[in-house]
Amino acid sequence: KDTSNNDKLQLYISNNCNNSWLQRLVITGQTLETAAITSSPFIPTNTSEWKQASTSIPTTYLNSNFKFKFVFSSNGVNNIYIDHINLDIGAGIND
Repeated sequence: KDTSNNDKLQLYISNNCNNSWLQRLVITGQTLETAAITSSPFIPTNTSEWKQASTSIPTTYLNSNFKFKFVFSSNGVNNIYIDHINLDIGAGIND
């Protein structure tokens, strides 16, 4: 909705029941955009309006206290949709 687009999506992880968080991913501004600016609320309608992002998680974080959270800041009244979250923790580690 807003041409200034100061939006920010962050991914944080924790391995100690939320006592501390490590930022693993930051996506900002135009990097988040997947469609043209519109005056109505955005809802993705086709596959081209989605983006994929990934990051690695240190193995020291993969314990029974592992948590992750997304933080989205929208300075332009933009919407964000998150779908198909996949965690690939590799062979030999219990899910």
